[in-house]
Amino acid sequence: MLTVKELKRFLNNCPDDMVVQTEQNDEIVHMVNMNDNTLILSKNKPIGYCKRSGYYVYPTDNQGCEECGNSYVAFSPALDEDLFSFEFHMFTEDELKEKAKECL
Repeated sequence: MLTVKELKRFLNNCPDDMVVQTEQNDEIVHMVNMNDNTLILSKNKPIGYCKRSGYYVYPTDNQGCEECGNSYVAFSPALDEDLFSFEFHMFTEDELKEKAKECL
């Protein structure tokens, strides 16, 4: 696991205008400091709040169980689980605009 201490040591040698992105050249657009001593860097903007954890959820790539007809909509980093639509509060258009101000 990468710690903030190690990250700071690495970043000391980087120019201030260096771009941070994923291995697929995606931009990091959202950061959140979790209460469990974890920093989340995401290439996706949050789409809502998890009803169980109260933390942000992000779009998921996991489709879920096609045979069951269930499909996942979001991923909760706090729970480390994909979520169905009833398991989180989806941001309204106004909430999305407000949250966009928090994004990088």
